[in-house]
Amino acid sequence: MYLLKKLIPVLFFLTIMACVPNEKKEITEIKIDFNEAEAQKILQFQLDQNKDSLILYFDHPNPTFRYLATQSFASFKDSTALLFLEKKLKDKNLKIKAAAAYAIGQIGKKKSIPALLDAFRQRDTISVDNISNASILEAVGKIGGLKELKALTSISTYRPSDTMLVSSHAKAIYRLAMKGYKSDNATKIMTNYAISPEFPRSARLYGAHYLARSKELDIEMTKFQIAKQAVKEIDIEVQLALITSLKHSNNEEIQSILNNVLGSEVDYRIKCNALKTLQSYPYINSIEKVIAFIDDSNPMIAESAVHYISIKGIPEDASIYRAKAKTIKNSRIKAMMYGALLKVTPYYYIKTRNAIRYEIQQWLKQEKDVYVKSLYFDALGNDIGSYEFLYDQIKDSTNQILITAGTRSLGKIVNNDKFDAHFKGSSRYAKNKIVDAMIDMIQKGDVGAITEASLALSVEGNNIESSIDSMEYLIRSKENLVLPRDVEAYMALNDLINKVTNQDVKFNPSSNLPKKLNFDLLNEINDSTTALVKTNKGVFKINFFKNETPQSVANFVALSQDDFFDDKVFHRVVPNFVIQTGCPRGDGYGSLDYNIRSELPQKYYDGEGYVGMASAGNHTESTQWFVTHSATPHLDGRYTIFGKVIEGMDVVHNITVGDKILDIIISNN
Repeated sequence: MYLLKKLIPVLFFLTIMACVPNEKKEITEIKIDFNEAEAQKILQFQLDQNKDSLILYFDHPNPTFRYLATQSFASFKDSTALLFLEKKLKDKNLKIKAAAAYAIGQIGKKKSIPALLDAFRQRDTISVDNISNASILEAVGKIGGLKELKALTSISTYRPSDTMLVSSHAKAIYRLAMKGYKSDNATKIMTNYAISPEFPRSARLYGAHYLARSKELDIEMTKFQIAKQAVKEIDIEVQLALITSLKHSNNEEIQSILNNVLGSEVDYRIKCNALKTLQSYPYINSIEKVIAFIDDSNPMIAESAVHYISIKGIPEDASIYRAKAKTIKNSRIKAMMYGALLKVTPYYYIKTRNAIRYEIQQWLKQEKDVYVKSLYFDALGNDIGSYEFLYDQIKDSTNQILITAGTRSLGKIVNNDKFDAHFKGSSRYAKNKIVDAMIDMIQKGDVGAITEASLALSVEGNNIESSIDSMEYLIRSKENLVLPRDVEAYMALNDLINKVTNQDVKFNPSSNLPKKLNFDLLNEINDSTTALVKTNKGVFKINFFKNETPQSVANFVALSQDDFFDDKVFHRVVPNFVIQTGCPRGDGYGSLDYNIRSELPQKYYDGEGYVGMASAGNHTESTQWFVTHSATPHLDGRYTIFGKVIEGMDVVHNITVGDKILDIIISNN
């Protein structure tokens, strides 16, 4: 009885407590899992570009869902969502605040600058607010102008240890420079970032790319410091950009340093950049070294040397180039060299040009490789007198690669600034013939020909409108294109029709509905899923970014499992830039009958081996993809990054045009 009396108060207390609702614990962690139903629901709203449904998640108690909804606007860039995104700059979760700032920067409207600045927390640089402050800085760089540049370059309190802020400060100034906004003070700051090893790697990289990619910078006071650091730099990505940045000087000592770089045993990419940079320096001091590299065993270096000739070559040395072209063993480099030779040989060297044209035609007869043949077609695009030959080669052809190359060369000819001088009194007659030939190629319906012809005929100031006597053919050709498969050709032809008719009919490729995402397949992909890409040059392995770009990853996996990529060629290789594949035509203008959405979260092309989706604009991705040779920050926020090469970069660097994918094996191990 005594025990019962003691227990009654305890039982009463427990009963009362049982009636009180449990206070829910606030969720603070962002944990992305696209196998989870609600996350998939938000992803589908993003793919459907359903702004209203996404905004409903902005106040969701789960920060993961708020974050996913917020960052989705970085991909489809709907400016009508800016007011709501600006409110998210006040979210208590700093990652969401950062995502809002990044999305605002991606949308790119200057009217959001006050909201961004108001959200910037002016505290000590070690503040926990740095993650959002960093994104705000970069967003200001993306959408700002001279006023914002002046404000950014007045900041002097950031230290090398302020990793996030310093890196974003550099990114912001870089973004402004890419829009044409720069100043002496900005150059001073970015030079200091680039050449000072104590700063974070990201700040140094974007500082170096500011120097490399900006136009007409004054580096006179720091050229030797930059050159010294460029030679001894241990970070290859920073070094590559520093080498390129020396284009802003024409000092003989700097040229000597670049010449020495060519003679040293360094990464091939350094030599490619040095050869490109030497284009800014006196020809006579480098030509002997450059000529020697045309025979280099590395085709990337050889191609860069040939490109130097095409830019810096002089008519007086045409006989030297011609003799060299005849002896080159690599058929691709030989074809490119002939193109360079024709480009630098004046139109009034009639006998020489006739002889070169004849040699090219003889090489074409012997050549079996269609990609080498296309390079000879490209070469003839530098010879105005070859237009009839080129048209004869492609007008009845069924080879899509040659049709595209031949049409592109006809376009180069019709836009050649020496066209009228070459034909003298008969230039109008010749131009009409070429335009008729290109219209004929458009009517034949090949998307490569349509795109190349439309792009060439749309060039501002070429006055081809009077040469097109009927719009019927162009309109019918446009109507016969299949969307979204032929979106690139459709856009190019639409622009041509606008030019000829003096109209402005807009076409928005994002209006195409994307391919439906297979969520069952997405659920099978996990953090350890990889793609083993087997090529005729070897194997490389890709790790996927499922949590950042789920649709692109699922699209790649589905195509791989269907063996779509088997036997696809690498149709585009640019030295020290990218290798590109996935085109069913093999000329860069092919895709399947669907598009997927661009996915542009806060990821950066800040090194080699990033795997991205090729596109002709936002939301036009389909089957083509590329791998970077080195950092390409000018692609940031514009091209979907869906993976990274984690093994076999040596294979990537050895791929050349015409190499093939043998198989892609998807593994979850």
